[in-house]
Amino acid sequence: NVIDTTPVPPERVITLFDAVDTDLFSPGRERRNNVRRQFGFDDSLVIVGFVGRFSQGKGHEELLSAADTIRKKRENVRFLVVGEASYGEEPYERRIRSMAHAMGLDAVVTFAGFRTDVPAVMSANATMT
Repeated sequence: NVIDTTPVPPERVITLFDAVDTDLFSPGRERRNNVRRQFGFDDSLVIVGFVGRFSQGKGHEELLSAADTIRKKRENVRFLVVGEASYGEEPYERRIRSMAHAMGLDAVVTFAGFRTDVPAVMSANATMT
């Protein structure tokens, strides 16, 4: 599809077959519901997920800005941030958490910290950033 729809020369396009383990990342309903229950998300909520370490340039500020805009238009959207700061990035994580609080986003943004079950967490999301 990239070759047909973009001005990229075909010789610069590489196809990766089975790039994602669809068995591991397949959102089964039970797994999805278990994760949603852990965070107190019911079925009426649309979850936007963000997985990544806290580091400048990863997009945390943009996510909070988007959350602030979206919550004013859609009451049923929540944001789930998964990850923690790498060594030396702790002040940045604290700043992002403080920023979310100062923006009044405590009810719509959940910071989940480091998780070992990322595929399961991703299954609970409607979309990932």
